[in-house]
Amino acid sequence: MDMVLGYVGYFSLLFAVIAGIWLLVVAFRTSIWWGLACLVIPIAGLVFVCVHWDKAWKPFLCSVSALIVGGVIGVAFSPRLGHQLQPPVSSTQQKLK
Repeated sequence: MDMVLGYVGYFSLLFAVIAGIWLLVVAFRTSIWWGLACLVIPIAGLVFVCVHWDKAWKPFLCSVSALIVGGVIGVAFSPRLGHQLQPPVSSTQQKLK
């Protein structure tokens, strides 16, 4: 099961990267300046999505959904995080076992 969740996590990361490249292609098709700005300035991609929503909504929503799926899988099914979230066992509880 862990291996399947790992593959789903990697697939969602790959899907987010592909959607980011797709958004960059849409920005370059709009204007060379938008493409360069999205490539160099991190916040420019979000500004581009807000200004050109009619062109950029598909790659934006694909990347957001992929990051949400990857984040949920990473947080909810991480074995290390699961051990950290368990309350500490007191010495009296250990004696009862």
